[in-house]
Order: sequence, then structure tokens, then C-alpha cells
Amino acid sequence: MLGLALSVLLGGAGCSTTPAAKPSGDTNASVQARSAPTKSQHEKAINELKKDMTAAEVRTAWGEPDKITPMESPEGQAEVWRYVKTYGGGVRQVQTSQTSYERQNPITGAMETLYEPVYSTEHVLVEETIELLLFNGRLVSWKRTARTDRSYN
Repeated sequence: MLGLALSVLLGGAGCSTTPAAKPSGDTNASVQARSAPTKSQHEKAINELKKDMTAAEVRTAWGEPDKITPMESPEGQAEVWRYVKTYGGGVRQVQTSQTSYERQNPITGAMETLYEPVYSTEHVLVEETIELLLFNGRLVSWKRTARTDRSYN
């Protein structure tokens, strides 16, 4: 039944058991700035997840989950803890179109078409969801998904 709970949580995707390289900095930074975590602080907290962590250890590192979903299991108590974090991915100028105009080449006298880029401001917002599967109060696996929204002015 635990296998069924895992397959429901992971939906066929692999769990994140191979953490990426940790960013440098204070180990406690991600715990202290829970109200407005930066992306690097959140990355560090994700990298600190270890299988078999207790529910208390997860709460210390991540705080209260945004949602807890109990799952039925005859072998014990299973829960999915969901955390949703939103980050400003940045603002930048990007080419969104181009304009063209005709002009006479000053050297050859021939008419030619010139193209100029038109730039707009791109705003990027990233929403990241981390789902943790806890079984009998211990972390079994987790999955991480992200959605990126882009808007242009």
C-alpha cells in the first residue's frame, strides 16, 4: 500500500534524491528567513531534505506546510505535505517585434529596407510546489514542480 501512495504522489516521476550543488552561505539562513525566502535559500532547504527525516525536522527546516493531505494506508499513517513558494524570476528587456522602414543607401543610392527591434519589459514569476510524502511521521520521498508565468508591458 505504501508503494501505491508513492506512485500516487510521484505520478510516475522520479523523486528528488540527488540534490544539486548547494549554494554557499550560512546553513541557518533558509530557516531564519521563512517569511520571504529567496530562491537560493529555498534551494538550500530543498538540498537539506533527507529520506527518513522526522516530521519535526521537516517543520524546522520548512515551517508549516501550506496544505496537509492525509492518505489511507493499512500499514500506517501517510500524509502529503504541500509547500508552494513564489519567486520573482526577474525583469528584463526582450525583443518582442521589429519595425521596418525604407531608406536610400547614401553610398549606392539604392533603396533598402532596414529593420529595428522593438523591446518590451518581460516580468517573470515562478511558482514552485514541493510535495513531501511522510509515512508514520518520517519523510519517504518528495517531488518538485515549477510553473513560470511571463508577462510583457
